[in-house]
Amino acid sequence: MKFIKALIGLIYFIFFSKRIDLDKLFKGKNIAIIGSADTVFECENGSYIDSFDIVIRINRSYCFLSEDNQKFLGSKTSILFWNFFERDNTNFGYFNLQKFNKANIDFLILGRSNLLGIRQIFNFYKKYTYSINTYYSSFSSYKKLCEKFDIKPTIGFVSLYNVLNSDFKSCFISGFSFYETKYLNDYEKAMNDKTSIDLFNFVKVERGHRPDIEFKVFKEMIIRHSNRSNIFLDNFLKNSISQNG
Repeated sequence: MKFIKALIGLIYFIFFSKRIDLDKLFKGKNIAIIGSADTVFECENGSYIDSFDIVIRINRSYCFLSEDNQKFLGSKTSILFWNFFERDNTNFGYFNLQKFNKANIDFLILGRSNLLGIRQIFNFYKKYTYSINTYYSSFSSYKKLCEKFDIKPTIGFVSLYNVLNSDFKSCFISGFSFYETKYLNDYEKAMNDKTSIDLFNFVKVERGHRPDIEFKVFKEMIIRHSNRSNIFLDNFLKNSISQNG
């Protein structure tokens, strides 16, 4: 039985998983990158978000798209960067086909393009056997990102880094606090009662991420683009960058 499931998963992987050129995808596009921090609820940017050519969301955030949240989050999702991990301690920790289909996502992209990530895609097909296209980007680009900053990047940072280093036309960024605030409510049950300090330390110690380094690099990328009037940040990010200037 296990062999049959593995064989079916392999067949699905061969037919439905494809390499994607992110630079080509982003070139000349107006892009909104919407993270999973609760700061996304500070302003009603929903209609503005939906006006972009490409709207990028992260991991389980597609599960929060609803009529109640639309004025804040918008309704459009062009790309979902996902780590393909599933966890028991989250309300939306498992892939939700109904919500995924409702979100009308164009591209389901692997956040970490390495052998472990490819194995996660294979496991996804082995478990679900859904006829859904999945995509992965350049292995070498992801490896260079990890080695350059000596980090295990979060999926959110991977999306930011890829867009901000592409030839995009304009970019709006919201819902990223680099763990200075909490996730969206009930995004992950294990995080519900943690303070921002607890959350920051948890992702650093337990998950091996470095939000402090990610914010430093993010700020440098924003400053590098400062001579262009085509990057727009939510109020939290604007304040964070000015306060850490």
